[in-house]
Amino acid sequence: GIPWKFFDDRISAYGQTFKTSLVAFPTVVLASPLGNKAAFSNVHISLPPSILAVLGTESVIGHVGAHATLLRKAVTMLMRPESLQRYTNRVDLIILGFIREHFEAKSEVILGPLMKKLTFSIACEVLLGLADIKEQDRLFLHFDTMVKGMMQMPINIPGTRYHKAVAESNAIRKQFQSWINERKRDIDAGSIPEYPDILSGVLAYMDKHGKPLSDKEVKDNILMMLFAGHDTSKIVATMTCKYLASNPHIMEEVYRGLCRLSCDKCEILYDPFMDLHWKLVFWLCSENKEIAASKAPGELLNWGDIQKMKLSWRVVQESMRLIPAVQGSFRLALEDMSFDGFRIPKSWKVDPLYIAFSCTDLNVKQNT
Repeated sequence: GIPWKFFDDRISAYGQTFKTSLVAFPTVVLASPLGNKAAFSNVHISLPPSILAVLGTESVIGHVGAHATLLRKAVTMLMRPESLQRYTNRVDLIILGFIREHFEAKSEVILGPLMKKLTFSIACEVLLGLADIKEQDRLFLHFDTMVKGMMQMPINIPGTRYHKAVAESNAIRKQFQSWINERKRDIDAGSIPEYPDILSGVLAYMDKHGKPLSDKEVKDNILMMLFAGHDTSKIVATMTCKYLASNPHIMEEVYRGLCRLSCDKCEILYDPFMDLHWKLVFWLCSENKEIAASKAPGELLNWGDIQKMKLSWRVVQESMRLIPAVQGSFRLALEDMSFDGFRIPKSWKVDPLYIAFSCTDLNVKQNT
């Protein structure tokens, strides 16, 4: 079904706080700003067991307490900006090649599937060091089936989407194991890859007692990052392009230099009377043209260039405000709690809706 229709129908009938069942798990939905605040303050992020069975029980989202802290430290230390900046040139090269192959000399493209393929390719290279396109495509076949089935009813019998999701996640872990074994041999031999990946960093991580993560912990956390990074990036990239393409005549005027805006960037940023699409296009074109003019022919972007893209980041933020990349988040009530006159029992799931948290107007999706 359509997720927003599911929630809209129930919000209209029962209000912004209501009880339901999601993936066969009793859930309380909090669809107001105060509800989001309560959910993020008093409960622990946790996925239903049916989803954890797909993504992995040893991932960082499958634990609480000291072990969760250990896994989170192993993962986040490799995802900090100072760690990710080493991939800037490589990601720029991937995107340039992708644009030449799928966008140049094309009068029309179907953006959603292409963004899915692009973000998956980037995730494969950053997380796994997997540059071979054929291997990426084989992995994607398993991954796509897994994603389509993991949010279905958890009926694990042959023929169901959920059963296929479990089977494909196991196939992905089997492939991960072969790469882990290969990477361990490379590490033992002192071989250093040209572009160090997250997998190598996770394998090299040791806790304060000198103990590394188990292979299962490595596989489950890499799969979790592959899912989380690919899915949200795909949605944000697609929706940003969608908003920019909504008024092609504005794009054309800006690129031809026919659009002359007298106000400076700060005034444009806060002008409530200027159309959103004018803002988006002006921000992107002006800022990125300045960066492009500073580069030599064939020179790739570096981390310093990314740091200059402050207005571009505002464009992405505006897209996420209008259409959040994540519709909601499962969280677990660690003890009985009360909200809006309702008692939420311990161990129930709490699902805050980001659309209410992100937008002042709860009907923004109808108005945009």
